[in-house]
Amino acid sequence: MSKKQEDFRKNLLAKIHIHRRYKEIKENGCWEEWCLLRYGCNSTKFLSINELKEVLDILNGMAKDRDYAIADIVGRAQTIPNKHGLCTKAQRLKIIALCEEANMKEEAFCAFVYKQIKKHILGFALLDKLQREEATKIIV
Repeated sequence: MSKKQEDFRKNLLAKIHIHRRYKEIKENGCWEEWCLLRYGCNSTKFLSINELKEVLDILNGMAKDRDYAIADIVGRAQTIPNKHGLCTKAQRLKIIALCEEANMKEEAFCAFVYKQIKKHILGFALLDKLQREEATKIIV
């Protein structure tokens, strides 16, 4: 993610956290549940730029609210910083692209990963926990 994208993402997070509806939901102790229901995670810090824009639209009443989870796995893969030894952003995006190309669901992907590297992961969201060598084995 470029510096400009990081700044834009931080700006979106700030707009969400000063929004009147966010404060109402947070005061009632429901923000984590609200995020979990709509995006499958309990905090906006894990969301992609597109998801953050959607949250703002929902809070502003410009987009219809929903009661089911949709995750932007490609966008989220770009927000994860690379730590020493962990798989790269390019590897995560390649794995996701290959799975989409093969029409592979998360359950099938988890089984495939276990078969390849003998490590259990719980879906695409945990790709950032893989080592570079493990990600390479999955891609190959």
